[in-house]
Amino acid sequence: MEAGRNVAVAETLLTSMNVPYIVASPLLVQSIPQWKQSGVLGLQSVILYSLPELDGAIDTCVLGGLVGDKIALIPERVRKMTSRVNGWMNLRRTPPSERKITIMVYGFPPNVGAVGTAALLDVPNSLERLLKRLDKDGYDVGGFATDPDASGESLVAALAILSENSVITTGASKMQEAIDARIERAKKGDITTAATLARPGGGLGGAKVKAFDVSRDDLDKSLGKYMSKKVNRAWSEKDRGPGVSGKGQLVVSGIQVGNVWITVQPLLGVEGDPMRLLFERDLTPHPQYCAGYEWMKKPEEEGGIGSQAVIHLGMHGTVEWLPGQPLGNDRQSWSDELLGGLPNIYVYAANNPRYVLLLASMY
Repeated sequence: MEAGRNVAVAETLLTSMNVPYIVASPLLVQSIPQWKQSGVLGLQSVILYSLPELDGAIDTCVLGGLVGDKIALIPERVRKMTSRVNGWMNLRRTPPSERKITIMVYGFPPNVGAVGTAALLDVPNSLERLLKRLDKDGYDVGGFATDPDASGESLVAALAILSENSVITTGASKMQEAIDARIERAKKGDITTAATLARPGGGLGGAKVKAFDVSRDDLDKSLGKYMSKKVNRAWSEKDRGPGVSGKGQLVVSGIQVGNVWITVQPLLGVEGDPMRLLFERDLTPHPQYCAGYEWMKKPEEEGGIGSQAVIHLGMHGTVEWLPGQPLGNDRQSWSDELLGGLPNIYVYAANNPRYVLLLASMY
């Protein structure tokens, strides 16, 4: 703690090192059973989270804790820590032009025009500026940054179309057709269609749909035996949750612009009960929610997106509210499971420090 909670010293130190400051520590004043039952508590949360975060630390991982009067490490948590570090190292070592990034926007509540909204943040404009900044920094965003007709409003409008139940029902293969049809309607002056889609190329900057139909069997293989068993016990084929096509496939969709895949975060619950997971802590995320994150991480050569990092754009999303520990994730925490070792960047309003501290603890 050389910075000693001195912001200027911390900034100088971390800038000169130019590497992430990641907290990897066991619980020093709390037992493992207590952590498993109630999460990281009291003084231990200050030691492990609050004070390091004031010095610029990120990505805290609880490695173990007290067993009697001795400190024991949990091998699975150590492996989790190394996977996170590997994720950041892989991102650093990959040239910017080759980095594959996912940008995830929020869309709650469902089917009421909330796609691409967030508390105190202009998501369409922020999305547009983010893509242009990525282009400036050497990332591949296709032709979006140089297309004068491209706009964040059009990207959000396209994502809203992909989120419609009638479009999801047709499956992944028909989604580009749905976007193209809506663009044509906009050009003809259809007032029920977003006017921004009437721009040349729909204002999408060359972005195209990239979507997948995922079977439950493929999802089970991706999740692994332990987590898939929990999902299948909570969500039967009959109670399959949202995001399912007419053929019973889990639909994962987004739009691709260069090496950036932009998608809408899966729904937290089900329509009519959108906060279901928040209050039924013994549940798991529904299958399509799991598929969205799994196919985001899955390597491109294996039929996924192959993202090396994810940017959650807008406060607040849903992955931090998934079943699991309130503070200090363990193997049972779904946010920890679905994000895996993927570097996670969350963009939110800077005038909500209490939520920032809460959020940083949930990943």
